[in-house]
Amino acid sequence: MRQGAGGRGSVDGAFFGEATGRKQRIVESQESLLLNQLLRDGVDLLPGEASFVDPYTLGVRRPGGEKKELRAPVIILATGSRPRRPPGIPFDRERILDSSSLLSLRRLPQTMLVIGGAGGVGSILIQLAKKLTGLEVIATASRPDTEEWVRKMGADHVVNHRNPLDEELKALGISPRFVAALTNTDQHIAAIVELIQPRTQKGA
Repeated sequence: MRQGAGGRGSVDGAFFGEATGRKQRIVESQESLLLNQLLRDGVDLLPGEASFVDPYTLGVRRPGGEKKELRAPVIILATGSRPRRPPGIPFDRERILDSSSLLSLRRLPQTMLVIGGAGGVGSILIQLAKKLTGLEVIATASRPDTEEWVRKMGADHVVNHRNPLDEELKALGISPRFVAALTNTDQHIAAIVELIQPRTQKGA
């Protein structure tokens, strides 16, 4: 944990770069391990995009455009998942990120707002932000028990997401440039966009 003077966290760029690099090495290692295991077990791999022709037939379009059909009495779908991207939000992988591009951050600000900090993902994010980077974390919560919880997780400040976020943050005197919107993104999008707008003066 990198801790700044006076108890306020400071982001160690070298440490953060080391952590993201290690994450990438782990991902690549796991992908390689899975691929080798499939090949050792004699599993045929067919890259392409598949769709059902009928309940027992898959039509596969190969990367070069070739089409092939595969039949089987049982077909198991393991599609994985992708982050939800509400329409009208310009995800640019720099200022606005989804949960996948979040793992490829190249730098961190000093302050982060976590909207929905009392949920499972929010609770983990607060703890990681505090223990691994020392960020100053503002979390949102709307009840006494959830406010107590996010403080227990390590949040430095708590604001109520049932109230206008701009007013809540103005009362704190903090303007975070990094926002993790984990719930009701559509409801808070105007405030989020205003928060992350580039400023001519140095921001948090």
